[in-house]
Amino acid sequence: MTAELPDPHFTVGRLREGYDMAEVDTFIAQARRDLAAGSLEPERVAHARFTPVRLREGYDMVEVDLYLDSLERAASGQPVDTAALSKPRPTAVEEVGGNRFGLWFLVAVLIVIAIVGLSSLFA
Repeated sequence: MTAELPDPHFTVGRLREGYDMAEVDTFIAQARRDLAAGSLEPERVAHARFTPVRLREGYDMVEVDLYLDSLERAASGQPVDTAALSKPRPTAVEEVGGNRFGLWFLVAVLIVIAIVGLSSLFA
């Protein structure tokens, strides 16, 4: 049954909140073994919780949650859409600053504010 699910490959991030990598790896490894043995309860997957981490490496939360949804479906005997698991997700730059004009505009506005603020000090 684990043949239906691809091996998990999650994006590792450091700048935004993610799941503790060791906890996720441990849970998924055990869940895949239980799934192969036919003893994985869907409720166990649905109730899985991981420690959120910040400012250190962690797995992308959305990717992990999508994988867990598929794992839960497989444990329930439902079909699993493996194509959804292999779709590349946007990177943080594409997600937050994909519009680079907007990012540069913000930087320019901050520079102008700083210059105007400094010039008023010397006037």
